[in-house]
Amino acid sequence: MSEHDWLGDVEVEEIANSMAASFPAAAMLAGSVAAGRFRSHTSDFYELAASEGGDPVALLKVGADWTPSEARRIYDDMVAFDHVLDVAGAEMKIAPPLGWNDRPALVCLGRIAGEDLGRLLRASDPHGATAYGPVVQACGTALGLFHSGMTEESEAPGEPAIRTDVEKLATAVRIKPWFLEEIDLPRSMARRYGDFAPYNVRIEPGGQAWIIDQPSSPEMDLVHRDVAWFLFNLERRLGWDVSTDKAGFDEARSGLVAAFHDGYRVSGPAPLDSPADRSLLALYRAHRGLWTARRRFRQRELGEVPAYLRLAARWRAIASRRS
Repeated sequence: MSEHDWLGDVEVEEIANSMAASFPAAAMLAGSVAAGRFRSHTSDFYELAASEGGDPVALLKVGADWTPSEARRIYDDMVAFDHVLDVAGAEMKIAPPLGWNDRPALVCLGRIAGEDLGRLLRASDPHGATAYGPVVQACGTALGLFHSGMTEESEAPGEPAIRTDVEKLATAVRIKPWFLEEIDLPRSMARRYGDFAPYNVRIEPGGQAWIIDQPSSPEMDLVHRDVAWFLFNLERRLGWDVSTDKAGFDEARSGLVAAFHDGYRVSGPAPLDSPADRSLLALYRAHRGLWTARRRFRQRELGEVPAYLRLAARWRAIASRRS
C-alpha cells in the first residue's frame, strides 16, 4: 500500500455512518469522526472517536487486496469466534466485531486500549514475565477453542498435501520427518487462525485480555502450525540476548510455554503432548527461525541474526529427537 491509498476523513466518516445504520453493534458510530490512522505490513487502520479530540472507540481495518467476499467472511468469522468464546465462558475475548463494508472492503472492530502482550514481555525481567502466565494460559485456551469450535465451511487440503508440506519444511531444516508416522493427522486438523501471536493480544489497564486481530485464513491445516507460531513469537521475546540472569529468562520462557500448553490441552482438539507432537512443533519453529534470520540478513538488520540462528538450532535439535 502506498501513501496515496489513504482514505480521506470524510470517506471514513461516511463509512462509519453507513455501518451504524446497517449493524446494530455499530450503532454507536453514528456521527463519529476520524481520529487517526496507522499502517501495518498488511493493512491500513483508521481510528474513530465519538467526537473531536475524544479517545478512539473503533477501528476500520482495510486489508491489502481484500475483496468484498473476504471482508464479509472475516467479519462472519469474528462473530462466530466471539460466540465460541462467550459460550465457553473463556477469560479472553476478541475485539468486538462491529460490521463490514464492501467498497472499500474492510471490517470494523472495537478499539481496545492498553498494551500488547508481546511488548510487555519484551520489557519484562524474568519475574515480570512469569507474572503473565495466566494471560498466556488464556491464550492457549482461546486458540484451542478456535480449533475445536470453528469447523463450519472449512476445506481440508487432504492428508497427502499436508504430508508434502511438512516434508518440505523438514528438508529445509535438514531433518527426517519421523513424527509424521506417529501423529494422528486427521484428528490434528482444524481451521487455521493465521496470526495468533502475543503482539495481537492486548491487555487493558484493568487486566482484561483481548485478541485484537481476526482469523485470517479459511483453510484447514495441522493445529501445530498455529500453536508453533504463537510459541515462536512468545519465545523470541524472552531473554535471547541478555547478559545477566539468562537462567532466569530460560526458566520464565519454559514456564510460559507450559502455561500455554496447559490452556490448549483443556480446549483444543488434540493435547499435543507426545514426543512426535513436540518435534513437529519444534520443526515449525526452527523453520520460522531460519526464515527470519535470512530475512533480517537481507534487510541488513544484522543484530538479531545470531539470536534467530541460535533459536533455530535449538528447535532443530528438538525436532530431530524421538523422545
